[in-house]
Amino acid sequence: MKKTLIFSTLFFIGFLGVVFLYNFDGSEKFPHLSKPIMVVAGVPKDFAETKDYDAIFRELKRAGVDGFFPLFLYEEVPVPKTTGNELDFLLPCHSGTPAFTVMRAHNVKYLVPGEILYASDNFPPLLEDPLKRLIDCAGRDTILGVTSYDEPFFRGITPEQTEKLYRRVKEVDPTIPVFLVHAPLPAVIIEDNTSRPITTNEASFYFSEIRRYTKYADILGFDVYPIPQRIAQTVTPYRLKETPDYRIAIADYLRWLKENCDGKPYFIALQAFSYRNLGPSWLNTSTDDAPWPTKEELREMIQVVTIEQASYIIWFGPSYLKTAQDKLFWQQFLEALRNPVP
Repeated sequence: MKKTLIFSTLFFIGFLGVVFLYNFDGSEKFPHLSKPIMVVAGVPKDFAETKDYDAIFRELKRAGVDGFFPLFLYEEVPVPKTTGNELDFLLPCHSGTPAFTVMRAHNVKYLVPGEILYASDNFPPLLEDPLKRLIDCAGRDTILGVTSYDEPFFRGITPEQTEKLYRRVKEVDPTIPVFLVHAPLPAVIIEDNTSRPITTNEASFYFSEIRRYTKYADILGFDVYPIPQRIAQTVTPYRLKETPDYRIAIADYLRWLKENCDGKPYFIALQAFSYRNLGPSWLNTSTDDAPWPTKEELREMIQVVTIEQASYIIWFGPSYLKTAQDKLFWQQFLEALRNPVP
């Protein structure tokens, strides 16, 4: 929620030299960053299966990655499959747990999956809270933030449910930001396995409803995966009758966040995969010939996000990379992150 900053106090913390502001009532106001922090959600399947976290975090850090979200899902259909590495970043753990020891050594921050920690509405007593115990293992300085429930509106998760998670995180440590991501709006709705265009009323209702979640997160975002648009079929809050170029789509969603998030910092989850990695079809469209983003497209996405002043980029999809072609893309992806300006 937006609060007037009165008699603010300034202090510095070590992570990227960020300045934090406190409101007069002691509540934290998280900062906008001048350059987006790069966060990666997983690594290619073969790399994950080595469990060589020293090599994993060394490679990510060399590419300019400062945050890691432990997603190791490598297949969506016909049934979800994971390498199981998530367990290396969750309870039970201790301060010497290898994944956390190596993260600290490489100064890579941990974006905690709140939906896994708080999978049930029956939150445990505060003394037994899983986040509190996870902080004891990883160290507070290693925690970048906690994610709320993923794409809550489309999954029937109410603002009140996200409020419970948000308030619990703040009970544990009010200095930890809560991230919440919304889905972008598809150009088509699938009903009974047939497609129809989304209506203006449906779009207006969606963007009105997701504003209700704003006060239950510190950093708001969208996941926008628009390459290619003939498969992604993503419209934007300002262009409901077209599926615009990927640069415009990303800029439009960031503009909406800037205008509708009560002055809070915002982020975007971007595409580090091909739609063929997710399955044989997307929105009733075949993904057989779906391309990976090119190095130039990755760089342009970073440039758009920087211009639009987002504070974080979360790259989704590396965990789905498992073929020889995927591995070539992974190297192109790392190169784009290392050298975002050619």
